[in-house]
Amino acid sequence: MGSSKLIFTAVLGMMIGTFSLANAQKIAYINSEKIRKEYREAVESQQTIDEQNEQWKKEAQAMDKEILSLRNHLETQTLLLSEDQKIQKEKTLEKKTKALESFRNQKWGSRGQLFTKAESEWRRLQEKIYYVVGEVASDEGYDYIIDSSMGAFVFFSKKQPDITDDVIEELNKGITMQSTSRYY
Repeated sequence: MGSSKLIFTAVLGMMIGTFSLANAQKIAYINSEKIRKEYREAVESQQTIDEQNEQWKKEAQAMDKEILSLRNHLETQTLLLSEDQKIQKEKTLEKKTKALESFRNQKWGSRGQLFTKAESEWRRLQEKIYYVVGEVASDEGYDYIIDSSMGAFVFFSKKQPDITDDVIEELNKGITMQSTSRYY
């Protein structure tokens, strides 16, 4: 973490702490990483993504195996093939190699299907999580909720309750969202 980010988060934490003490604000914290690991829908979503990824890996391996077989066949038979047959097999090999490269890029590239699906699913789940955090915070009368898993220094003491388990419990009950724009 850069020193300026560390200083900023430390100052922010102290300001929130000072502000909350001066104005009797009620603060709680959550651990979003724990929520992500224990929220059933998030776990199921990750399993679905992992299963799809494994299927794509198998497809890529099959394509790779076919390319290897074609390459080996071409190398071992090169003396027996006519020039036209050799050129045709080389074109086939090149075409299949490009198809594999395209497949890999389409599935795992920087904006590939795996990335976009995971990002879309997390955005959808995050919307539900924010909604439930807001509902739990509202029901319990908290003014601020801090995420303790964000990797930055956060100011809270043991006296601030961890409402992570409450959020997970509510999420796992299943929710019907009214409007999520109120919380973020």
